[in-house]
Amino acid sequence: MMGLVELERVVVKRDRLLVEVSVARGAQRYTTPEIAARACAIRPQLPHHACVNDRGPTFGSVMARTSIPHLLEHIVIDLQTERSARPDAVFTGTTRWTDEAHGHARVEVSFESDLAALRALRDALALVNGLAG
Repeated sequence: MMGLVELERVVVKRDRLLVEVSVARGAQRYTTPEIAARACAIRPQLPHHACVNDRGPTFGSVMARTSIPHLLEHIVIDLQTERSARPDAVFTGTTRWTDEAHGHARVEVSFESDLAALRALRDALALVNGLAG
């Protein structure tokens, strides 16, 4: 069974993951207020993340109508932040459509540990796929 978001490719760089994802054909490519509310119920820090966007200084400014891959990015960051041994750990990321018409996007996220980042990516994919279903 195919999920809402599928991994196409993961490249581990020295300081970040480059993740190519695809949103399933015919599936919604953007969050809704309902998906955002479910995400916040599970990951309450999401709306407080810093986020460069056209609406405001936080992810909460756009999370009710942003791309599903952008939501994935912030959940990966949130999981890494929660699991880091460093209380001052800061993770960054970017998301952009590479082919929006076909649901392809690139997500980049920084990390302290590549293995921790890959675990966070796995868990974030499961969470995102559960939110929309």
